[in-house]
Amino acid sequence: MLSDSRKKSFSVERTAAIETGRETLIEIDKDGKGLGLSIVGGSDTVLGTVVIHEVYPDGAAAHDGRLKPGDQVLE
Repeated sequence: MLSDSRKKSFSVERTAAIETGRETLIEIDKDGKGLGLSIVGGSDTVLGTVVIHEVYPDGAAAHDGRLKPGDQVLE
């Protein structure tokens, strides 16, 4: 269980902008829309990881505005 001060810090972190080179946990409210992402890669590919290929303009990810093509998905 996180302390109250840690909860507040964690909450702020979730809504912060994504910084290059820094792992960032984000949650996207789909609000009835599709997520709107195209992904490529995987552990069994030359990329070795999952990468966002495209963010579709009408999807929840585009509306959120933080995910961009080239971002790596860790989990």
